[in-house]
Amino acid sequence: MGSKRVFVPGMFPNGCMTIYLDTFKSNDPSMYDQLGCLQSWNDFAMFHNVQLQNQIKILQQQYSGVSIAYGDYFGALKSLLQQAPSQGDSNYFLLRRFSYWT
Repeated sequence: MGSKRVFVPGMFPNGCMTIYLDTFKSNDPSMYDQLGCLQSWNDFAMFHNVQLQNQIKILQQQYSGVSIAYGDYFGALKSLLQQAPSQGDSNYFLLRRFSYWT
């Protein structure tokens, strides 16, 4: 026997986490993306998530009887940040609340 359903979470956009934003603060605007997140940290998280999804595809082929679900935490949080202004919130306060729970 073994697991028939597996959930594999991807990385969050770490470059948007306040601890990284505070620790690696820069006066260079090219270090940040359009949401004010650290681009290099998010590039790494995206690279990791792509590699993870590639490995999940391989595992799905090897274990066709197992359902493997990928959790796109990166996309989910980026979407929240993009929609924050239209919901009357700012990215800063949204990230502060989010970072409190992680």
